[in-house]
Amino acid sequence: MSRRGELILQRRTLSAASSGRLEARGKFFFAGPEKVILKGVTYGPFAPDRDGYSFPDRAVVASDLDHMVELGANTVRIFTAPPPWLLDLAARRGLRVLAGIPWSQHVC
Repeated sequence: MSRRGELILQRRTLSAASSGRLEARGKFFFAGPEKVILKGVTYGPFAPDRDGYSFPDRAVVASDLDHMVELGANTVRIFTAPPPWLLDLAARRGLRVLAGIPWSQHVC
C-alpha cells in the first residue's frame, strides 16, 4: 500500500470508529448527526470456496480492500453473507459493508 493509502486508511479507521451505525433519514444516510455520503464499489460474486464462502482468500481480499481505500471508497457492496474475517478486514480499513442476502428467487 502506498504512503497516501496508509494515511487515508488511518483517517478512515478513526472516522469509522467514531461514526457508528448508519441511519436512513429521507434520501440520505447519517451516522449520528453527520451526513454520510457513500462512495462504494461492488465486490463479487465469486465461486464458493471449500468452506462455502463466496470470496477469495483473506490475503486477496485484504489487498483488494486496500486498493478500494486508495481509490477513495468508503463502502463495499457484496452479494452474499460475508465471513466474519471479511467484516474485520473491512472495519480495520474504515469500510462499511452492504451485504446482500440471497433468497430462492435469486439463487440458481
